[in-house]
Parts: sequence; structure tokens; C-alpha cells
Amino acid sequence: LAFCNNSGPLFILGAVGAAMYHSVTFGVILYCSHILAAFTVGIIMRFYKRDSYTPPHTPIATVQKSIGEIFRISLSNSVNSILTVCGAVIFVSVISKLFLEFVPATGIMHSVILGGFEFVSGMSELSGLDISLFSKLLLSSWIVGFAGLSVHLQVMAVVSHSGLSLVPYITGKVMHGIISAVYSFILWKICMPAKSVFAPASRSLSVFTSSL
Repeated sequence: LAFCNNSGPLFILGAVGAAMYHSVTFGVILYCSHILAAFTVGIIMRFYKRDSYTPPHTPIATVQKSIGEIFRISLSNSVNSILTVCGAVIFVSVISKLFLEFVPATGIMHSVILGGFEFVSGMSELSGLDISLFSKLLLSSWIVGFAGLSVHLQVMAVVSHSGLSLVPYITGKVMHGIISAVYSFILWKICMPAKSVFAPASRSLSVFTSSL
């Protein structure tokens, strides 16, 4: 739970990189940071209660079911999962709107708070702010890494009958967001300076064109 619940490449590279920011490089840096942070959190969390955990005995039993019954159960579980996801998104959207009505937040803070509730809405609003692309990358890394309250409620619903504690999960997601932002900072410094070579020429060309 602490490091395996992550956004996929379709969302980060497609929806965020290509659709929101119109930059493949942005999406690649964000996705690489996201995956590296997940591995890092996994390595850190291996030390959590390492010496005090005893795995429970889990007997394996095979239940014979017909093809029709298996299909019915699969379909029912799928529909319930879809309803859980949709319900969590709608619930958190309403809560976030009410919360932001009473909290005087604007600009970056408004986007970050919104992303803390529902990260897709927060990312969409963040992409439209008039701030540097570098700042948007760092904030996006934290929002995607933390995943938002909507995702956390979905996880809580899925593991509600397992007896698992959500404290290490939430802790891992907070760490994931922070570490992902750090990796994004490093990858930006490595990947982006090469583009600055063309900046003086483009500025000179625009000045020359405007003078004509």
C-alpha cells in the first residue's frame, strides 16, 4: 500500500504531459520521478516494523464454481468497484468545494489544496496558472505522488475488511510526493539545460522579426 499504488504512464505521459502541458519531456520527467520515488519509498518502508511482524497463517482453499457463477461474481465486483471510485470522486469534489469556500486560498495554494483532495482537478488547475514550468513540475510531482484524498478513500474502501492500518500508507504517500519533487528537481537540471542553448537565438530572431 505504501508504494505500489501509483499513477500509470497513460495518465502521466498522456493526460498530464501531452494534454495539459503539451510537452513530452515534462511527462517523461514527471513519470520517471514518480517511479523512482515509488522505489525509494519501498526501500525505506522495508524497515517499518521489520522485527515485530509475524505473517498470519493463510490456508489455501479451492472453491469449485461454474463459469456462469464466476462471470456473475466478476461482473458484480467490477460494478461495485466502479461505483466506489465514482462515489469517492463525487464525495471528495463536494467536500473540496465546501472547504475552499471557507479557506481564503488563491493561485498556487488553491491548486495545491485542490490537488490534495482530488489530484486530477488540482493538476488541471495548476497547469493553467501563470507560473514557471519548473514550478509547475515540482508541484505536479508532489500532487501526483500524494495522490489525493479521493484515492485514499478508494484504498480505504478496498482494504476495509483486511485489518490493515492506513497509517503507513498515508505516511508512504506523503513521502512519495516529497521524494518525487526532489527527483523532478534533479532530472530537470539534467535534462533541460540543453534547451537553453537555443534561447538566445530565438530571442534575437524575435527581436529582429519585430523590428522588420
